[in-house]
Amino acid sequence: MKKFLYIILGILAVVVILAAVLPIVYKDDIRALVEQQIDENVNADVYFDADEFSVSLFRDFPNLNVSLGNFGVVGKAPFAGDTLTSISEFSVSVDLFSLMGDQIVIEEVSLVDPYINIMVKEDGTANYDIAKASGEEEVVTEEESSGEMAFQVNGWSIENGRVIYDDKSLPTFLEIQGLNHSGSGDFTLEVFDLETSTKMESITVDFDGVKYLENNVIDAEITMNIDLSDVMSLTFKENLLKVNDFAMGFDGFIKMPGDDIVMDITFEAKENEFKNILSLVPGVFLEGFEDLKTDGSLAFGGFVKGTFNETTMPGFKVDLNVEKGMFQYPDLPTAINNILVDMHVDAESGVYDDMIVDIRKFHMDLGKNPVNGRVKIAGLEDMDVDADVSAKLNLADLSSMFPMEGLSMAGMYSLGLKAKGVYSDAKGTIPQINADMALNDGKIAYADYPVPMEKIHVQTQIINENGILNDTRVEISDASMLVDGEPLKASGKIYNLNDLTWNFKVNGGLDFTILDKIYPLEDMHLTGKIKADIVTSGKMSDVDAERYDKLPTSGSVTIDKLKFTSVDLPQGLTIDNAIATFNPRTIELSKYEGALGKSDMKIKGSLSNYIAYALKDNEVLKGNFSMTSNTFDANEWMTEEEETATADTTTEEYGVVPIPKTLDFRFDANIAKVLYEDMVMDNMKGNITMKDGVMGLNNLRFGLLGGKFTMNGAYDTKDPEKPKFDFDMGIAALSFAKSYETFNTVQTFAPLAKNIDGDFSTNLKLKGGLGQDMMPLYETLTGGGKVIVKDAAVVGLDILTKMSEITKIKELSNPKLKDILVQTKFEDGKMKVEPFKFDLEGIATEVAGSTSFTGDLDYKVNMVIPLEKFGADVAAQYSALTGTTQVPLVFNVAGNYDDPKVGLEGDPWKSLAEQQANKIKKEASAEAQKQIGAAVNVLQDTTLTDEEKKKKMEEMGDDLSDDAKKALEKLKKLPFGKKKEN
Repeated sequence: MKKFLYIILGILAVVVILAAVLPIVYKDDIRALVEQQIDENVNADVYFDADEFSVSLFRDFPNLNVSLGNFGVVGKAPFAGDTLTSISEFSVSVDLFSLMGDQIVIEEVSLVDPYINIMVKEDGTANYDIAKASGEEEVVTEEESSGEMAFQVNGWSIENGRVIYDDKSLPTFLEIQGLNHSGSGDFTLEVFDLETSTKMESITVDFDGVKYLENNVIDAEITMNIDLSDVMSLTFKENLLKVNDFAMGFDGFIKMPGDDIVMDITFEAKENEFKNILSLVPGVFLEGFEDLKTDGSLAFGGFVKGTFNETTMPGFKVDLNVEKGMFQYPDLPTAINNILVDMHVDAESGVYDDMIVDIRKFHMDLGKNPVNGRVKIAGLEDMDVDADVSAKLNLADLSSMFPMEGLSMAGMYSLGLKAKGVYSDAKGTIPQINADMALNDGKIAYADYPVPMEKIHVQTQIINENGILNDTRVEISDASMLVDGEPLKASGKIYNLNDLTWNFKVNGGLDFTILDKIYPLEDMHLTGKIKADIVTSGKMSDVDAERYDKLPTSGSVTIDKLKFTSVDLPQGLTIDNAIATFNPRTIELSKYEGALGKSDMKIKGSLSNYIAYALKDNEVLKGNFSMTSNTFDANEWMTEEEETATADTTTEEYGVVPIPKTLDFRFDANIAKVLYEDMVMDNMKGNITMKDGVMGLNNLRFGLLGGKFTMNGAYDTKDPEKPKFDFDMGIAALSFAKSYETFNTVQTFAPLAKNIDGDFSTNLKLKGGLGQDMMPLYETLTGGGKVIVKDAAVVGLDILTKMSEITKIKELSNPKLKDILVQTKFEDGKMKVEPFKFDLEGIATEVAGSTSFTGDLDYKVNMVIPLEKFGADVAAQYSALTGTTQVPLVFNVAGNYDDPKVGLEGDPWKSLAEQQANKIKKEASAEAQKQIGAAVNVLQDTTLTDEEKKKKMEEMGDDLSDDAKKALEKLKKLPFGKKKEN
């Protein structure tokens, strides 16, 4: 027995060791296979953490568990960089023994923290279409199919998922957060039960801009019987679907014979409390819903029955009834009582254009104020409408029923609406309408603002007597209020909708600060006061035809301490004081004092075409102004692209500033100081225009970095993706060093500027493209101009230092420059310098060549150097042999500015030395001439340094005759060539 136990324990030990070791041994092979299959089949970037890839028998013994950590799929064009999915952990457990059979049993598939982001463009292109094309589809016979491996999935789960479906082609947007789901079912059986449990912490559904669900909570427990024997069918068994606190149940079936889907489903509310349907209202559900006092009964139910296919829709009916409903906010004294709803929706025929929505009755009592209504709509395309709605509200009572912290109201509001007839786009008809809305003795007071809006009176009527759209009239017979003792009155009407005709009067003052607090506008704020006395009337046909003389608009507007901010204008617009007068053609701005962001402004001028601009799309607003400012900060208007943070600094990158195509403005500017990036421009004067997406500069003059600038040209953003510029600049007395520190173009094409102490002047024409970072695209630059240097000094320029080392002329290392004129040209991504001559420390010099935008140098420098620059001995030798007093040298400059390569063309010193050597050889004896030939070869070898030549000469000196030794001493003094490049 003991021996038998040892054998059993040994076998178990081997099994355990193999279970632990085999997954580790084959882990890399499995991972490689996974990566291979992904690469061959998926057109996307798939990633997973190699360290969190595991294959284990112990994690879910006796099942084999394979898991991936930090798994994700990122799209390629046209969805480059967009995440399709990311999963913290993707795990699959497989029945180990099933791997040896014909059917693989997957016990569970688990997703932890999955993020699924589905996007569809307007043309139908979807980011989930990532499968690589596999060529012609393979035809599989029944015999071949029977031999394929089958799969059985017993369970699956999702933990803390997030799903986004953004389909621009429909357009539909869905977002689910906090998704937890589990399911199980034996799909290998023909008849089985599928059990699922789903919870969503938040779901939002938006279709074509309308939110049908917003941050709703979903809880669903559904059991369906699935029959795959003949015709696939789904039969609802036990199920519960809760949306917030509103719970529904389902009974019935869905069958799928062929291409049809046949269904017969009934649904009804599981609970009959009125409170449950209130939970569907997001505001109620989110704000103390649990503490809301409610009463009343609810009945909700209906059915969906029929066939769904490409041509047929199932019919349905829905009924909603609320009886004696009531709700009351906690801590408020008055309830909303007697809520009654009787609604019936009927589309039993399956022809949705014939749908009937019939709200037979709607009623509620807001305190003692009743609201009554009934609405019936038959049809969707041609809607037959029959509606009667009435309400009377004492606004002072609302604060006792609804939370209105900091806001109090008063006044009697009444509404009466009757509509009967057919609304049809195709036929151009609307229901006959008689609607009256009135507010008498109204008052609105906001706690944070001490001045209320009082004595509010509004009387508005909408009338259509015959169902013809064009005959609709909107009349505001009285609209008035008193704000801080300042009255505001308005009246007018709109009629003749085919040729929109209006007639309005506005007189009085308005405080936008109060309106902003009571009726806050989305993403914008407006404060300040305005006084207006305006009369306007006209027809849209006269606007279209620009018959402004038939648009009698006149009056004046005074603005005091107005400030406007919005998402599009975060810098803010401030008007301390402004006065404008109106006529049909123009608005005359006789006074404007204010600020645009940090920039103060005073403006006078006029606006024209303002009526067309206000009433029609793509019209151009024209303006002619004179503007003065003490400081204009242009940096505020640079479009911020991104912020890049480093260890100790944060840098901002900016994008293209588009010029609106709907503006045609001319500014005569006089600005004391303009801030742009790190530059300060002073005393800017000139003309600035904006038209057709182009900003023009005309004779714009300003001071910058101690120099004087004159600019003409254009900044063109007609195509914001490809902006461009075309400038003609005159610059006087600008510092070389400061220009290098400030301008990227100088740093790129003329980096030697940082080594020059002095000023220059130029007339330069330059045009080209701009990148999205507003930097010039150097390869597109064309133009050129003259650069004039009157008096300057070069300090520490590496090119001249190397020339000085080659020639042994110290003056070349830090020379002075005087009266230089350089002609430049930009083309092919280079700044080309035409040949120009100047005096360089007494040396006649000529320079020509180019600098590329990548920093490559290609220059030729011709110098004619007086002999005395080299010393008396050399000058005497050279002069005696050549009969001249000057040495011509040609330098080639290559490399780049940080590492220039400077070399001589030819070597005049070598020529001089050879002539001297020949003379010495002729004067020596025949025997000595043979001996010193080798010495001459050494001295002529330009690959050797002076030390190497000296050593070789000393080595051969001991074997020479006395006559040869004397000749050799003379040869050592000759200026044979050195290495050419430094």
